[in-house]
Amino acid sequence: MHSGLEAAGNSVKLRLDASGKSVMRAMSRRLMETMMKKIFTPIALALLVAAPGAAFAAGATPAPATKPVAAAAATTAAKDQSITGMVKSFDLKGHVLTLDNGIAYKLPIDFKDPGLKNGAKVTVLWHMVGKDYDATKVMLG
Repeated sequence: MHSGLEAAGNSVKLRLDASGKSVMRAMSRRLMETMMKKIFTPIALALLVAAPGAAFAAGATPAPATKPVAAAAATTAAKDQSITGMVKSFDLKGHVLTLDNGIAYKLPIDFKDPGLKNGAKVTVLWHMVGKDYDATKVMLG
């Protein structure tokens, strides 16, 4: 006997092999193998390709919205830090004030000397710009 299925109109007849067993098992295995190769393999590959991109996108943070100038100035002022110390050196032409802690603070170009002298006690308002300590205000006392 020849194994397989016969189609006749709207009905399907199951044929048996020489041992009398249904050929359905062999056909079912072949069908599953074909499905795995043609359907599941491309889906698995697509997921492997898409997964790193999705993980990267999930970790990305959106860029902050631009702030109006007044709000940006208020934010900068809020980030200023203060330190109190003794003047180690002061260079008005170089716009640099060094305190006894060894840190040199860059002074604004329009800085007006309030009477700074070596050894004077001062409070400096400053913030970081890159690797520089930029002073925004220097007060005696």
